[in-house]
Amino acid sequence: MGTTNMTAQDYKRLLRSDAAWEVGIGASTEFCGWSGAVNFVINSYSVQYGEEYANLGVSSILEFDSAPPWCGPYYVSSVVNPTTLWLREDTVIRHVYQLDMDSGTDRLLYDFTAQVGDTLPDYFDEDPFGELTTVVVSIDSAQLSDGMLHRRWNLITFTEDGLILDEHFYIEGVGSRYGILHNGPFVYGWGPLMWCYKRNISSFLYTSYGCHLPSSVSIQAHGTDPPVQITNGLGGRFDYDVGLTSGELVIHAVDGRVLHRASVIGRGTVPSYGHPPGAYVYTFQDLAGRRWTGRIITE
Repeated sequence: MGTTNMTAQDYKRLLRSDAAWEVGIGASTEFCGWSGAVNFVINSYSVQYGEEYANLGVSSILEFDSAPPWCGPYYVSSVVNPTTLWLREDTVIRHVYQLDMDSGTDRLLYDFTAQVGDTLPDYFDEDPFGELTTVVVSIDSAQLSDGMLHRRWNLITFTEDGLILDEHFYIEGVGSRYGILHNGPFVYGWGPLMWCYKRNISSFLYTSYGCHLPSSVSIQAHGTDPPVQITNGLGGRFDYDVGLTSGELVIHAVDGRVLHRASVIGRGTVPSYGHPPGAYVYTFQDLAGRRWTGRIITE
């Protein structure tokens, strides 16, 4: 493999305890194109076979209206279940591995030193189309919503006959087109696709299909008191109470769009903008620079 000019300081870790990966299950025959979705997080850490691994936890992504055809709006269940999926990251050689519990050996999940033209062996855990070959065709950058640039490896997967099966990618510190894992390709409208990569519950850094919030989210306060309360008002309005302080209040849609931005003090009301029922995110920053984030669900 070729050499790189990257330094250890600019490597962006993938396995972070504050990260979450929303993965939708594509199903082209379904009315809205999806048959379900899950949210992966780092659930715990443990030593396995002499190495420290991160255990993936999973939560269901559910509809507020559970009737078919599964078209949303959605929310993330607050229940996190452990899985049998164990990953470890070597930040020196920039590899991420998945542990095979049966054999006690590692499978290379991500190679963040791969060069253009390199073949990635056994990239997919499942090859329903026979022997597949995945090649790095280019390397560029993807800009996340926080403005940071992350290296992106653009890939093509070929069948044994040389036909292109899927064009996809993975991003340093984020994951792949399919989420944190890449069990199988997305073909003919079927398979997993990453909806959203986020940190600290509601900081949406990368999204393809929209981001969703837990059914109950505590305020993520980078300061202390005063408490910030945003609640549903009448007629689709939002009522706010920021105590005896003042600052900027922003209401976001889950895809990052800003619905309302205003300087506020004490109590007041944000008028309705005709937004549909669902989950929304608010941020409030006071004049001292302290910042609070939370979630609102409208009905």
